[in-house]
Amino acid sequence: MAPPPGLYSGSSTLALVARASAFGLGLIYGNVKLKALKVLLYLPRIIFREMRESGTHDLLFLDVLI
Repeated sequence: MAPPPGLYSGSSTLALVARASAFGLGLIYGNVKLKALKVLLYLPRIIFREMRESGTHDLLFLDVLI
């Protein structure tokens, strides 16, 4: 008869829960990071559209965003 598996041997319940938790947290982290990157990539479009619509060509207000 084989000894019971260790805590992190890969076949214990704790190891399965740890792997599932890490996978879930990785999905959440990746999703949040992707949304943040999309916002950062879309932000210049919004700024320049506002400038074009208002007729403002002054870039000094961008110092606040940097």
